[in-house]
Amino acid sequence: MDIGADKTNKLHSLLLSGHVNKLDKKQLLQTTDSLGVSILASGYIKRYLIKNDGNIGVQIIYGPGDVFPLTNVFSAFFNQPLYRGREIFYYEAMVDSEIHTIHSQELLRAVKSDKELYARLLQEAGKHLESCVHSLENIALRS
Repeated sequence: MDIGADKTNKLHSLLLSGHVNKLDKKQLLQTTDSLGVSILASGYIKRYLIKNDGNIGVQIIYGPGDVFPLTNVFSAFFNQPLYRGREIFYYEAMVDSEIHTIHSQELLRAVKSDKELYARLLQEAGKHLESCVHSLENIALRS
């Protein structure tokens, strides 16, 4: 197991204590309708949608130690959906992978009793935001 997670990080430790799911390459993991929050212990997962023309639009690739999807965190914690479109995003293993998952409500209960977890979630959101900013910059570049 390639665990890119930091076991001294309370958030990572909590997520690593969740349900273990070993995925084969190309196995579908979940959709945006799922209620869990996961950490990727090994492998790579892509988040994508299927466009109207049938092509796949990859939005992000997660690697070892990444926490996802944060959309579930914002829905559970703040009743704030981060996406209101009709498209469904899928999560699929790009290689044999292993994830650990807990229910969003379980994470919410843990955060209420340990504020350090809240800070760790904010750090994770910052990592995701940084990735989005870089993606937007790349789209804006003409060459």
